[in-house]
Amino acid sequence: MASYFHVYFYKNIKRRRAGIREYRHMKKKKILKKVLLALFKY
Repeated sequence: MASYFHVYFYKNIKRRRAGIREYRHMKKKKILKKVLLALFKY
C-alpha cells in the first residue's frame, strides 16, 4: 500500500514538472502569437 502510494506520488511529481514545463512553453507561444498579431495589424 505504502509503496504503491510512493510510486503514484513520484509519478505525480514528474507529471507536474512536465506540466509546468509545457505551461511555460505555451506561455511563450501565446506571447509570440500576440507579437505576430500586433506586427500584422500595423
